[in-house]
Amino acid sequence: MLVTIVKIEGDQLTVVKDEKVKTYTMQDNVLPFAKLGLSDISFNDKTEKVSMIKMQSIEAPKKGSQPSGNFAEDLIKFEDLLSEAHKKFKGNFSIQTKLIEVDWEKKHALVKARVLVPFNRSETEGTMYEAYGDATQDNCGTLVNKHWVRMAETRAIARALRWATNNAKTAVEETEEAKKE
Repeated sequence: MLVTIVKIEGDQLTVVKDEKVKTYTMQDNVLPFAKLGLSDISFNDKTEKVSMIKMQSIEAPKKGSQPSGNFAEDLIKFEDLLSEAHKKFKGNFSIQTKLIEVDWEKKHALVKARVLVPFNRSETEGTMYEAYGDATQDNCGTLVNKHWVRMAETRAIARALRWATNNAKTAVEETEEAKKE
């Protein structure tokens, strides 16, 4: 089953398929292979646990964009991703977001973002890049922790922009580094 993995916590895997959120338990042998992103998962018929995960590749990173090995140096800011998209697509792209799930009690939000790059200015068809972002009050910086729903949206947009611009660097807003602000 082709799904997007949006959260991994212990042996629990939260996925989105057709804009529906579901959590599954993974077999122990699968745990090291689970990563966020698009994947194909299979289940053990007897235990109904995830028994296989095959991560799907979106696009190869640009040549010469090898990570430095220093996590802080391998981050990019949201504003730089947005500027990169405006430059690459000459302003000819659109961003749409949709709130997929919100838990007001646990203060957790999941948002889907779509970046559409039309084939030309007069068309509404083009290349679509989709991504999900989530946030809780606890994994946002002190200045924005009350705005966790908006942070989930920012994270989703950042991921979609990274795919659209073929930028392999993680956005600062997607990480715990955002908590230090």
